[in-house]
Amino acid sequence: MDNKGKDRRVRRSRRALQEAMRSLILEKGYDRVTVQDVIDRADVGRATFYAHFRDKDDLLMSGAEEMRRSLRQLLATVPWSQDDKSGERFGFTRILFDHAADRRKEYRALMGSRSGGTVLTAAHKELRALLRGHFDNVVAQGRAQPKVPPEFVTQYVVSALLAVLTWWLDNGLPYTAEQMAQMFDRMTRPAIAAALSPRG
Repeated sequence: MDNKGKDRRVRRSRRALQEAMRSLILEKGYDRVTVQDVIDRADVGRATFYAHFRDKDDLLMSGAEEMRRSLRQLLATVPWSQDDKSGERFGFTRILFDHAADRRKEYRALMGSRSGGTVLTAAHKELRALLRGHFDNVVAQGRAQPKVPPEFVTQYVVSALLAVLTWWLDNGLPYTAEQMAQMFDRMTRPAIAAALSPRG
C-alpha cells in the first residue's frame, strides 16, 4: 500500500473512533464511556485504537482539535472596537454561538455537560488568553482605567460565557445564536464597563 493509501486508512480509523466517542458521550455521558465501548462502536481492533490514541482523554481532545482550530481562525478576525455603540467589542461571542450552532452535535458531545470537564478546561484557557490579551492591550494603550484586575474580569466573562454555552447546548438551542450573543452582551457589557472604566 502506498503512502496515500495509508494516510487515507489512518484518517478513516481516526474519524471512526472520534465519531464513536461523540455518539457514546451523547448516549451515556463521558465518564461512563470505556475504551472498549469506543472500539466496539467504531468496529476496530484494540491495537488500532492504541496506534492512534493514548487513552479516551486523548481521543476526546483529538476530536476537539479541528473544531478549536477553525474557531481560532474565526476569532482572529474579530474587530475589537472600543466604541460602545458599535456592538463589536464582544463580537467574538456571536462567532462562538454561530460556530456552535453550525456544529451542534460536535459541541454537545465535546462541550456539553455530559462530556466531563476536559474540553471545557481547554476552551476556558484558550478564550481566557484571547480576552486577557484584549483587555491588557486596552489598558496598556491608556484607553481604560482598571477598577478590577483584568485577570478577574477575564475569568468572570469566560466562565459566564462557557456556562451559558453549555446550558444552551444541553437544552437543544432554545434561542438563536444571535439572540444568545445579544443577551450575553447585554448582561456582560455593563459589568465590564464598570470594571474597566474608559479614561475620560
